[in-house]
Amino acid sequence: MTIDEVQQAMVSGQTVRHTHGGITAEYTISGVISRYSKIRGWYYVLELKDRKADSLSVVNMEEVENERIY
Repeated sequence: MTIDEVQQAMVSGQTVRHTHGGITAEYTISGVISRYSKIRGWYYVLELKDRKADSLSVVNMEEVENERIY
């Protein structure tokens, strides 16, 4: 996802998908965190709130699909 897609998804409350360990779950984006590393420089990660469970995940923006789930 790009930062513009993230902003649109946050404003609209859009459901996004993230797959980890072969399991895909539905999330809403609850925050954007900026991080710094010597290798990558500054980059963003997303804080995702699981729509079914009461949990948060922090993932790279590239690992999130911004397709609408109906």
